[in-house]
Amino acid sequence: MNYNHLYYFHVVAQEGTIARASKRLNLSQPTISEQLKRLEEHFGVKFFDRHAGALQLNHHGQRALEYTQTIFETADRLAETFRSDDEPAKVRLEIGIVTSAARSAASDRLVELFEEPEILVKVRNGDNRFLLHELVSSGLDILISDTLPAQAKEKGVDWKVVTDIDLVFVASTGFLQGLEGELHQLLHRKPFIHYTDQSSYRWQIDTFLSQHSIDPQITAEADDVYIVHNAVARGLGIGVLPRTVLDEQKSENLVVIGELKNSESKLYALFNKKDPTEETMRALERLAPSGA
Repeated sequence: MNYNHLYYFHVVAQEGTIARASKRLNLSQPTISEQLKRLEEHFGVKFFDRHAGALQLNHHGQRALEYTQTIFETADRLAETFRSDDEPAKVRLEIGIVTSAARSAASDRLVELFEEPEILVKVRNGDNRFLLHELVSSGLDILISDTLPAQAKEKGVDWKVVTDIDLVFVASTGFLQGLEGELHQLLHRKPFIHYTDQSSYRWQIDTFLSQHSIDPQITAEADDVYIVHNAVARGLGIGVLPRTVLDEQKSENLVVIGELKNSESKLYALFNKKDPTEETMRALERLAPSGA
């Protein structure tokens, strides 16, 4: 075992998949898988439960994560301790964004935080479960998520609503050629790009489909709205997108064919309600202005 083994585990736990960890580490997926295997063999336990290609931290992984969180936070602070004396000291502000909300309406407001000269803002993406664990254990100051965790108050977590999310059904003009009818007719038994059960959109969409007796043919699932957007733009099926994503991408070949009425989707900024720092509260005001 060495420092790299622990770091690879730490990044995979943050990202939720070996594929995303591979992009972040700039290493091949087989290399990361082999290093994880060696680490697990070293300790004689499995850190992840594997289901249909997805990784989920088990109780051994959760315990290991508590240690690696301390290790790498300490390493960061050690590096800051010996930086040049010419550099002014800055207050760290750690912000996590769940993968499904990473490129969202909050992005511009986050960038505004970088303008604060006395604050060093660190933003990272990751799996919702991992980032929530970090927030509760004070590894994060703020978590931006499209999911409000159950029993948030009991965990000492409070939140502000960043924005409401308007969800719409979309399809490409090519996909719609030769198709006619109302929304339920366009969806029933037709190819559909769905969200995984990691996404807060999944339950709302499934509820809508069930209420209207619609049974689409699910051809793929993703927890990233931009993957869904690209799949729909290629004509692979109908999908559901936040209207902000549709407006941002300005895809001329995409058409709104319906709305997910009574959608309760929101983007939240979560924080520990016990003694939040002044910098945290200022950041929250930028992310979720009072009266906005």
